[in-house]
Amino acid sequence: MDVLPRILDHGRLLLMFNLTISELIDLETVLLGSTKDQGSIQNPIVESRGFTQEIAMRSGQSLVLTGFEKVKNKADKSGIGSAETSILGGSADAEKTRSVLVVILTPVVLESPLLPESRMNLM
Repeated sequence: MDVLPRILDHGRLLLMFNLTISELIDLETVLLGSTKDQGSIQNPIVESRGFTQEIAMRSGQSLVLTGFEKVKNKADKSGIGSAETSILGGSADAEKTRSVLVVILTPVVLESPLLPESRMNLM
């Protein structure tokens, strides 16, 4: 995540943020040359999702980002002949996984101790 804040008048902030999520799907083995003695490398297969957004908000307010949802479905069948034939040891299994990523941003503008207004409050 990259965040670029800009302080505006009256304690408001302009936040521009870029969020990218990458996930390693698989490692593909690639042979170098025509024989096995040449060696091999692993080529990553990556899935990426991302967006860029800009929002104006006040210092201390929270921004909730969601919508990064991923659903995985997996089904396995095994057995002799047809997997639906339970007499011959057939079986079927299904699995569903759901994940949601939530990001909460709360920017706070800090006062610099070098500002004249801050030094006047200390006296």
